[in-house]
Amino acid sequence: MALVRIVVGHVMRTNTVPDALSTCFKSLKIMWLFSAQAHEIKNIAIQDNIDQHLRRRHTEMDNIFQVKSWMDIMPTITKGRLDPTKALDVCKFATILGTPTQPLKVDPWLKGLLRDKPPTFENKLDAITTPGVTTKFLLDAKATIAHPEMKDYKKVASRVRAVKGFGEFMMIHEKISEEAPFSCLQGSTPRCPSKSRTTIQAGFDCMFSFGF
Repeated sequence: MALVRIVVGHVMRTNTVPDALSTCFKSLKIMWLFSAQAHEIKNIAIQDNIDQHLRRRHTEMDNIFQVKSWMDIMPTITKGRLDPTKALDVCKFATILGTPTQPLKVDPWLKGLLRDKPPTFENKLDAITTPGVTTKFLLDAKATIAHPEMKDYKKVASRVRAVKGFGEFMMIHEKISEEAPFSCLQGSTPRCPSKSRTTIQAGFDCMFSFGF
């Protein structure tokens, strides 16, 4: 509504609309429902939210933020037994997290390390931190992680390098937010969302698609 107000104000005062505002305004979809009841409008809003969710595109930034979240909570949950600065330890942590919807599902290689103990997180942590669990061990055992895009050590390790290598990590995320269409309301030059994705997010997509 703020964007509509600004555009209408420009039209009333100058009979023109700046290019930046015009680009943002054209991205809006306005629907007038003069005879609709309140519950009908609410249903339409819910359906629009669902449609937006279905249109959402998963990006490499999502993967990097997932790894960063693992690295942030590791010291507390593992009580310092796994080091978040080491790619192998991050992979071990992600491996024993498992799938919340299947808490009793345990891969054969991990069952062997548990030695008939119940698959609690503490027992799995004891098993994964034994000296014999190395990078080669995980690769040979084909250990998998419950993540659709990062299922093995190599894919997690590359994202760990990204998190450690980009000190201004949050600045990149904020930059993406600033390039959203409504950035014109904060006084910056807005850009098309698709261009925004190609400048930063797609850069990460490209790097990791080639095994960076």
